[in-house]
Amino acid sequence: MWNTIGQPEAIALLDNAIKRGALAHAYLFCGPPHVGKGKLALDLAQAINCMGPEPPCGECASCTRVASGKHADVVIIGRSSKPSTSSDKQRLKISIEDVRELEHSANLSPYEGKFKVYIIDGAEDLSGEAANCFLKTLEEPPPNVIIVLLANEAGKLIPTIVSRCQKIELKPIPLKEIEDFLVTSRNLEPEQARLFALLSGGCIGWAINASIDAGYSQKRSGEIEEMLPLLSSTYTERFHYVSQIEQDRTKTDEILVLWLNWWRDMLLIKCGLQNYIVNIDYEAQLHSWTTSVQLDEIKNFIQAIELSVRRLEANANTRLVLEVLMLNMPVGHTADRMKIIE
Repeated sequence: MWNTIGQPEAIALLDNAIKRGALAHAYLFCGPPHVGKGKLALDLAQAINCMGPEPPCGECASCTRVASGKHADVVIIGRSSKPSTSSDKQRLKISIEDVRELEHSANLSPYEGKFKVYIIDGAEDLSGEAANCFLKTLEEPPPNVIIVLLANEAGKLIPTIVSRCQKIELKPIPLKEIEDFLVTSRNLEPEQARLFALLSGGCIGWAINASIDAGYSQKRSGEIEEMLPLLSSTYTERFHYVSQIEQDRTKTDEILVLWLNWWRDMLLIKCGLQNYIVNIDYEAQLHSWTTSVQLDEIKNFIQAIELSVRRLEANANTRLVLEVLMLNMPVGHTADRMKIIE
C-alpha cells in the first residue's frame, strides 16, 4: 500500500513501472517543500524491495526497515545527512565527497534487498563539483541501483542532470483533502484542521508536522505578535527586530513565508476577497493593517519579500537582506510617517 497522500498520478506511474519491470534508473521528484517528495521516495524504496505479494505491503521486514530508516540498501544523502566539518551549522552544499561515497557504495551488490536506493534530498544543493561528478553515475548506472533526486524546482539543477532522470512533478494537494485527513487521521478539531490546511499551501507534510508539534501554534502566535508593531515602528526598532532573527536561517525562512502569506492576505482583503485569506484567526488584525496602507504599497512590499527570498537562496548576507526589506516596508498611518525616521 502506497502511503503517499494526494499524488495519485505519480503513484500510478511508479506502480505501473514496477509491475512492467520498466523502472528508470534515476528519477527526479519535483515540487514545493513538504508536498510529499520524500515520502514518495521511501514508498518507492519499499515497493521495489518488498517481500510481500502486493508491494509495498508495509508489513514485511524490508518495508518496516525502510520505514524506520534502518534498511542497509536505502541511503538518504542531503545537507543534513552529515555534520559540517567547519562549524556546528548545517552544511550549505552536498559535497563531492558525498557523491564519491555514493559511487563507491553503488558499485557494491545490495546487502539485504533487491535494489540499492539512493535518495538525494535537496538535489539543488549539490555543489558544482558534486553535480559534475554525479553525472558519471547517472550516465553509467550500476545494475540494481535506483537513484531518486528530490528538488523544489528542476530549473535549479544543471540541465544535464535533469535530462538523465525521469521527472515526476508533485503538485500541491487540494486543501479540503488535507483538512479531511487532519480531522480523520490526526483527530484535529475542524477549525484547527482548516487553519493548518490553509497555512500549508497544499503541502501535506507541513500540515502533518504542524499537527504533531504541540508548540507550533504558540510559536506562530509569538512570531505574529512580534511582527504586529512593525508597521508603525521606527527604523531603529525594525533593525533591532532583524537582529533577533537573522542568526537563525531556518527561522528567517519561516518568517519570510509568514510575511508573504500575511501581505498576500492584505492584498486579498483590499480587493474584497477576504474569503480566500490564509490567516483566518487574525482577520481583525489584517483588516486593521489593510486600512492603513495603499494597494500599491501592498503590491510593492510583496515583491520586496519575494526578492528577499531569492537573494537569500543565492546566499546573500541575511542581515543586509532583512534590513533592506525593513526599509521597504510601508508605514501604517500618516501620523507615523515622521516617527519612522526617528
